[in-house]
Amino acid sequence: MRIWTEESIKAALMEHIAELGRMPKHREMRKGLSQVIQKGRGVLAWATLLGMATPSGRSYRTDKDVKREILALSKKFHGRMPTKSEMGPLGAVVCRRGGIKAWASKLKLPLRGSATHMGHKWEDHEASLFKSLGASVVRQKTKSPFDLLVNGHKVDVKSAHWSNVVSAYVFGGIKQGKDTDFFVLVCVEGSEVKARFIVPSSAARVSTLVITRKTLAGYGKYSDYRDSLDLLV
Repeated sequence: MRIWTEESIKAALMEHIAELGRMPKHREMRKGLSQVIQKGRGVLAWATLLGMATPSGRSYRTDKDVKREILALSKKFHGRMPTKSEMGPLGAVVCRRGGIKAWASKLKLPLRGSATHMGHKWEDHEASLFKSLGASVVRQKTKSPFDLLVNGHKVDVKSAHWSNVVSAYVFGGIKQGKDTDFFVLVCVEGSEVKARFIVPSSAARVSTLVITRKTLAGYGKYSDYRDSLDLLV
């Protein structure tokens, strides 16, 4: 008679998962495995341990667990909602419990796909602002390394909503080099501009620039660049 251990149960289950692409049903398990699991942890416990859903879609994860896991994972993506593939097994649970958009709305996390639309919106907004101040403004093509040519300066416009995950406005994709003279960082609250920072590329020596409450209050290396429109116009 075979003696089952935690490791041998896990190994047997992983073989089934590799073959089926999901947690096996009891009738699909090899002889003896189903009975051992029923007498021990149970299918739900093993599914949770292995990061898998059961064939019925049930899981031990509560909504509180899902919220905690999404927020923890979102930190790896600068405060945005991770995609289904980025969440791994958690993605299936999220989709069954309302879907990606619903959870993103509930947790106030921006979706990856919304970044492009939001970017174009605030590029247009800033172009109009500079024109109203009498500047010469030329919009660039989509694949250009910068967005606007303002009085001959190459300007890359970045926009971000406040992230409750990291307690800051997070601006990614800050690229160094000769392609950009200034970064215009637009801190968005609803449909309004909460703050604007015009940072020379020589001063932005990071790939991800963060504007915190401290910066908004006038402290830190980027605080001097708040509303510094005179650098461009």
